Amino acid sequence: MQQVFAEKEGTRENEVRIYRAKIQRTKELLNAAEDKYFQDLIDAESYKRVKERYQAEIATLEQEMNTLKESETGYMKYLRESLTLLENLDYHFENASFEDRQKLLKILFPDKLIFDNGHFINPSKDGISLLVADIKEFEDQGAVSKAKPHDLKVVKKLGRVG
Repeated sequence: MQQVFAEKEGTRENEVRIYRAKIQRTKELLNAAEDKYFQDLIDAESYKRVKERYQAEIATLEQEMNTLKESETGYMKYLRESLTLLENLDYHFENASFEDRQKLLKILFPDKLIFDNGHFINPSKDGISLLVADIKEFEDQGAVSKAKPHDLKVVKKLGRVG
């Protein structure tokens, strides 16, 4: 999950860099038009049209870049949903259909769950322990907020991801 997150964030950072470069290039074109106007190489009407066009283009690019920066990644949404699921695991399990309970148990315990001497033993380090570690790390960084209980769509989503 972290590898996918890093790749997606890298893509986003590249897109932001591309937007910045386009904005910078458009500002340079606007400055060049201004220089031509002051050197009497273009008339006032032409300069006004060019200026309006470049200013509108810069505003659009800045808005698109800001939207990209502010949008939540799928990974963060997945973590938030996972946190909700774990915080309300008893609720989700109690209200789940038999099939959803099986999916949930398979996600949490991908290997066998062993009952020995009155205790359950999870021999695997996969599943819930990795999910809890990821969520704990992101909580520590302040990236995941507490969530409210919601329906069992999360279980189905996790079943596809997990």
